[in-house]
Amino acid sequence: MSKSTRTYQHLDERKRNELYRHYSADIAIREIANMLGCSRSTIYRELRRNKHEEHNEYLPDSAQKLSLGRRHRPGSKIERSKRLQQKIQEGIAMSLSPEVIAGRLKQEQFDQKISHESIYKWIYNEAKGLYLYRHLLRRKRYRGFRPSKKSNNIKIPERVSIHARPDPPPDEMGHWEGDTVHFAGGKGAIVTIYDKTTKVLLGSKMKTRTTEETIRNLKTICRHLPAELKRTMTFDNGTEFTNHAQLRQCFGIKTYFCDPYCSWQKGGVENANGILRRFIPKGSKLDSYSARKIQNIIHRINMTPRKSLNYRSPYEMLLKRLTKIDRIIPLFKTSVALRL
Repeated sequence: MSKSTRTYQHLDERKRNELYRHYSADIAIREIANMLGCSRSTIYRELRRNKHEEHNEYLPDSAQKLSLGRRHRPGSKIERSKRLQQKIQEGIAMSLSPEVIAGRLKQEQFDQKISHESIYKWIYNEAKGLYLYRHLLRRKRYRGFRPSKKSNNIKIPERVSIHARPDPPPDEMGHWEGDTVHFAGGKGAIVTIYDKTTKVLLGSKMKTRTTEETIRNLKTICRHLPAELKRTMTFDNGTEFTNHAQLRQCFGIKTYFCDPYCSWQKGGVENANGILRRFIPKGSKLDSYSARKIQNIIHRINMTPRKSLNYRSPYEMLLKRLTKIDRIIPLFKTSVALRL
């Protein structure tokens, strides 16, 4: 059997007897694997996992019992392994996602591999009493679809659908996605915009969520942007963006809107706001975060390297694109877009 076609499989009782006979005769593992039609890793794994504890040797009868008992044990693989639980909890405490935890375990060649979906199921089912979901990016108490509370009745003048937005040239900057992050009690928000190419996040604190204050803050941010960073902005259908036409009138920025209940169409800013939520959790009060503190948080996010940027930070990507340093310096200042 060629190496490319071999896959890991559980041995049945007949093959365990054959393995015992060949292994006792000191036949090499490679030859045993060829005889049984499986990979060497299957043989090594079988000898390691199903060895008789008392006699410290491989016996086919006890190996069969151990294997059957393991298959019928209650609970998931994670629930049965304290080591695996510890590794997962350590990763979550470091703000790693289940996808990253599963990938790291595989990269580190941990003896127990697990999928990110299994980690999610363990967090929300078997370990729900540990409230580990509070440390996840989205911090959802329950998994599943949550319907939008926004109305189907869209009344935004001069609204242009996202489907009319032309595809920009590859790696062209200045195509932004906009959104708002709300504070507790519907009092105040942070308006944010996210450049799809450099992944730079800019934002500003607002005392209200009116369209007048929202657009006023966006205009303050845009005033600091170089011309090549003023191309398009895409929003959802929130009423705070009703006065979007002012961005076109003042800066020539073309504005587009997602379909109702389709926030995934501007997934970049949604993800960026999720990162922002790590520092400003849901339920936070407006008075707990000054405008300057919010700008420092956004600055920290922009200084963090990203795997998707080949481990560069959004600010480094911006500096790489804008060669004239005097045109980018204002964006690094925490005073940008502050309304103190």
